[in-house]
Amino acid sequence: MSAGNAEIQVLVHGGDANRARIIQGYVAGAVATWSARQAAEGKAVVAEPVGVQTRLWFNDANDSHYFLVPGLIVLVMTLIGVCSPPW
Repeated sequence: MSAGNAEIQVLVHGGDANRARIIQGYVAGAVATWSARQAAEGKAVVAEPVGVQTRLWFNDANDSHYFLVPGLIVLVMTLIGVCSPPW
């Protein structure tokens, strides 16, 4: 018989934040249901079995100038091309 100590890792891609939150909610609900069943059977249940850790995989320092400045340069160049009068 196992000791009942298992670790599960769920990685959710945050590109679509709404979908990521929905998936995170489903996983939390599944763990809460499991925890309630364990408590109903009289087994010991940890108070908070789920620990959520968010991590930025790219741009760990969260410096916006790495993508903001090049994006602004492209935006300004596009607006110059669009807004210039035809000669």
